[in-house]
Amino acid sequence: MRNFFNADSWFWQRMNDLADIILLSLMWLLCCLPIVTMGPGTAAIYYVMIKKVRGDDGEGIWRLFVRSFRRNFKQGLIVGLLMTALIVLLYVDIQFYAQAQGMLRPLFGSLTVVGGAVVLLLLPYLVGQMAQFENTIRRYFINSLFFMIRHFWSTLKMAAVSALGIAAVWLMPPLILLVPGFAVYLHGGILVKLFDRYIPQESDDEDIDTADADTDINET
Repeated sequence: MRNFFNADSWFWQRMNDLADIILLSLMWLLCCLPIVTMGPGTAAIYYVMIKKVRGDDGEGIWRLFVRSFRRNFKQGLIVGLLMTALIVLLYVDIQFYAQAQGMLRPLFGSLTVVGGAVVLLLLPYLVGQMAQFENTIRRYFINSLFFMIRHFWSTLKMAAVSALGIAAVWLMPPLILLVPGFAVYLHGGILVKLFDRYIPQESDDEDIDTADADTDINET
């Protein structure tokens, strides 16, 4: 019973993690209200969650979130507008699909599948890189395509998390206070393992093997 009231116990640590997830979800939602800031806000929540996965969030999630938001504001703004435009086009395509007949229906259906796949498969790598590395927008997109194809199993796992999260919020809207942070936390666990393969590790005993690091990334 004494351990239950210990702030360092497993139970209270998990409660603290849950509180962080809810707070980060709220912060992300606030950043999404003015749609133009969705990009830097998304990069910021990935930045904090990747820090949390690594156990390097001692500065506090608010400070980490604001730091990443400011640092990635310009690039995040551009990426956010591009992704927003894609989502709007996807929504319009779905409306056309619902009303189309004949040969146009499978055409609009195919465009919906392709557009949805781009959002679900590419976006985690894109904003995950912005959170972890400094690079150009062009290189972010190129690297994201590289990661998406080369690590397709990880891509499918993150897409499944995103799809389940969207379905959960659709069925139970109040889960919007929990799902964004929890989904990004799961994405962060996958991205950390993947990105670490492309970050050269210093070693006194052997040379660094960077032959597998085809992507051009600079860690922040």
